[in-house]
Amino acid sequence: MEGPVKMFNIIDHATGYKADFVVLKDDPYRREEFSRRVKVTYIGKTIYVVSPEDLLISKLIWIQEYQSHIQIEDIKSLVEIDTLD
Repeated sequence: MEGPVKMFNIIDHATGYKADFVVLKDDPYRREEFSRRVKVTYIGKTIYVVSPEDLLISKLIWIQEYQSHIQIEDIKSLVEIDTLD
């Protein structure tokens, strides 16, 4: 099991949009996950996001320690993605 998740988020209170930022850990899996990040354009800017598959794996890891209804709902939504590999 991994140690505590080191992350922070930002919230735009006007729109309700929230972005989570997870600090890259010095771990073989996390470095591999980072290498698979996906380049997307969002509001005219190029950003990188975690792949849906890696997000699913992370949520399965997190839920073992931080049992949250939100994580369960996120997992349910992720497994419904048609292109999930």
